[in-house]
Amino acid sequence: QQGGPREALAVWEETLAGLDRPREGDPKEREVGLAEARLWLNLAMVYLGDKGGEEGAKLKDLQKADETASKALKLYEKHLSPQDPRMGPALVAIAQHRHMIGQAVSAEGLFRSVIDLLSTPAALASPQLRYSLYRAQFNYSKLLADWDRRERDAEDMSEKAKRAGVLRLHPFVPLSPMMYIEGAQPGEVDFF
Repeated sequence: QQGGPREALAVWEETLAGLDRPREGDPKEREVGLAEARLWLNLAMVYLGDKGGEEGAKLKDLQKADETASKALKLYEKHLSPQDPRMGPALVAIAQHRHMIGQAVSAEGLFRSVIDLLSTPAALASPQLRYSLYRAQFNYSKLLADWDRRERDAEDMSEKAKRAGVLRLHPFVPLSPMMYIEGAQPGEVDFF
């Protein structure tokens, strides 16, 4: 029996509370920092309200989404170079948040930048990062659809997202095993 988004939040928050963070300079600092960033990002995705169906929608909290995505990005910035495509998932969450709070121009800039970052051969070789590219394209298409005279751009971006190979993942388990599903529809993809 799988748990839902509430159970996932509880597990991730408990894991973060009990995380044994290495000291500055410890050889494990980077590894633990990246794992911690992934947990913060998982929380942000739930708080954005687009995961977990009806139950997940009830957990939508844009302030918490911003806080948790920002914590993830800060850790990624500490442990990765700015050109590292592994920064992409956090940037997608922040762009999605900006769109939701009405900062469309900021969101568009982030979506465009992260789509470029995640369109590199190194990123496309990773199923997780291909999923993040899909999320960026899908959410950017929603942003474009909100604007006057951008309907065609929205349709084009939506088509790009539909052509992307995406992942079907074990729901609500951080860093879980994955399997590849070609052309899955929006909403059929969960956390990794």
